[in-house]
Amino acid sequence: MKDDFGSFSELPSFETGKIEEGSSSFDSDDNEDRGGGEKISINEYALEVVKTMTDSGIYPNPQNFAIYFEKLLEDKPADFRESALQQLQNDPTSVERQLALESKIVKIKKSIANIITRFNVMCENLETFQDIVDKHSHEVSVTSSAQAAQNIMMIFSKELEKIDEISKKQLQEIKDSCVRANQEISSLDDNIVLNDKYHIYNQRFLESKVTLEIQKMQGNTYKSSFMLIKTAKHLEKKVTNEKDAFIVNRSIVKILQKQISKSYTLAYCGNGIFGILLSHSNKDSTKRFANKISERVAQTDIFLDDKELSLSICSGIVEITSENKPKDIFKNASEALKKAVNLNASFVVFGDK
Repeated sequence: MKDDFGSFSELPSFETGKIEEGSSSFDSDDNEDRGGGEKISINEYALEVVKTMTDSGIYPNPQNFAIYFEKLLEDKPADFRESALQQLQNDPTSVERQLALESKIVKIKKSIANIITRFNVMCENLETFQDIVDKHSHEVSVTSSAQAAQNIMMIFSKELEKIDEISKKQLQEIKDSCVRANQEISSLDDNIVLNDKYHIYNQRFLESKVTLEIQKMQGNTYKSSFMLIKTAKHLEKKVTNEKDAFIVNRSIVKILQKQISKSYTLAYCGNGIFGILLSHSNKDSTKRFANKISERVAQTDIFLDDKELSLSICSGIVEITSENKPKDIFKNASEALKKAVNLNASFVVFGDK
């Protein structure tokens, strides 16, 4: 496994074009007037929602909470309602993502069905053409008149011109349908969140989650963290081909999946590097987590071509605040990771001396 940092600098940086970085609806100014000039914050409203659900005997799981959070807004002032709903809209549900994906799949299905229909028509035209050739070939073979043979060829020529005109039109329609289908298939990438190599989230989804995390932190005091992980340098030197590199990384992924919380987001960022967004986890908590996964990985041995290898990883950590930019988070974590690899350290925190 070669040193990947040369190509790592070319990894796509965080893009924020699809998700606005405006203030979150948890800002302290998003309050509802309770009367007499007293205002209620969205945090207080959330507690009110939980109390209403509890009093009604409704279990306050995330799905039920989202339903009641929106339902109880009906009697609230328009400004407060709009601000609160923005929080729900900033965090699309898996159902909404599934609907967007299925909508594109339906379009692709229609495009492919259209291509198949047009292709079948062209096949029918070819069969018709073959029948015409057979018919006129037989007519020419049985006639002894040169004039009659000439007339047959003139009719055949006109029929060929007509078939040629129809076929050209149909061929162009098939080409146009193929272009549209390819465009629609390419658009699926925007909705795909899975990395099919390691069956975890992909970098695009991780980027969107980090951007959303920053938005949610606006007006709040908690901190989150982001970390990048790759195999240690001394292990890389022992892994000499892509097949073995995949086996090593797949083993590491399985360990990470067992250790991370459900609130964390694990993704593959390419070039043998994995990223984890640790929501509501400050720098100190993330250090402890990095130590834990490093120890668990080091306890694992694998066999490559009858050779036993002990796994080892390095991590780069950056603490996230509401003032951070997504692209800077990724860049800083990359610098910390590079330093950790060069020092053969289990982790390095960006900004720490």
